[in-house]
Amino acid sequence: MRVPLDSATSFNDTDGESLADVSAYQRLIGKLMYLTISRPGIAYAVNRLSQFMQKSRTSHLAGVHHVLQYLKGTPDKGLFFPSKSSYRITAFADADWGSCKVTRKSTIGFCVFFGDALISWKSKKQPTVARSSAEAEYRALASLTSELLWIRQLLRTFEVNVQFVMNVQNQFLKLIHVKSTQQLADPLTKVLPWALYDSLTSKWGMVDIYLPT
Repeated sequence: MRVPLDSATSFNDTDGESLADVSAYQRLIGKLMYLTISRPGIAYAVNRLSQFMQKSRTSHLAGVHHVLQYLKGTPDKGLFFPSKSSYRITAFADADWGSCKVTRKSTIGFCVFFGDALISWKSKKQPTVARSSAEAEYRALASLTSELLWIRQLLRTFEVNVQFVMNVQNQFLKLIHVKSTQQLADPLTKVLPWALYDSLTSKWGMVDIYLPT
């Protein structure tokens, strides 16, 4: 498997048969959630599949197996943290409006870089329905802003002064338009074709950790 989820798959609460015992599904999701700490590329897939933990069906279990097959085929993927990096924070935020076919809620995603190192990311379904794509995007930006404020405070605790590039009133954030082909938060909000998924995640610093340096 070249991507964590098949682009042709659309999960809902009716396809497939109900699982007689959902505990095995729940345990698998729990382990995959833990794995997202080091494999951000599966964050969207795990977030999507975790929404069916209480009423799991065979279609959802097939999705989990797809993620596991992807991981089995890419054991070499890992995040690279350079020893030298600029003291600069850059971040990307995105939202996929109404992407959940069951609730019509949007999925938000963001990723934060310290220099060239990816240090924070999130993929999450919004708690309420957004009435427009603009509203969904603003909520994604609000979630990212909260994360950046926390990161700034954490760095101040360690007496690290950083430059933020990405509220807007006090110049804490500098907003920049990003082309869709360069939107590094896209893999956290939707299923992408392999070429685009591979291109964007490679810019996260995902490398073959088994290759000689």
